[in-house]
Formats: sequence, structure tokens, C-alpha cells
Amino acid sequence: MKLSSALTSIEAETFSLCHSLSRVIIPEGVVRIEDKAFDRCEMYEVSLPSTLQYIGHDALSRIGYRNSSPI
Repeated sequence: MKLSSALTSIEAETFSLCHSLSRVIIPEGVVRIEDKAFDRCEMYEVSLPSTLQYIGHDALSRIGYRNSSPI
């Protein structure tokens, strides 16, 4: 998912527990990612902008967990 370039922050728990995200591109211009914004997402790739100044508590915690079984 590529987020809007108009964003300057991602609010707390915006994508928390969102299991359909696999990849997120956070655009240049975002300066803040608030607490638990992506907590427990199953994504495996996150692209962070150079403009980022603040990452809140547990904003990117417990990401990348995929429950899969071999076929």
C-alpha cells in the first residue's frame, strides 16, 4: 500500500491489527508515526521516509507475523 503524499503524520492505531497489509510505503513529508500505528500488522516490508522525525511507542511492534503452513 502506498500512502497519500499529502500525509504528514499517521495517527495512533490507524492500521493496528490490519492483517491485509503486506507492504507499506510511507511517503516523504510524513514526520510522525504515532503510538501503535502499525501494531501487529502482518506486513513484511516498510519503507520509511527521510523526513520522519518521530516514531511512537510500539508504532511498528510485532509486525511481520504470518501464520502459514506448508502445503
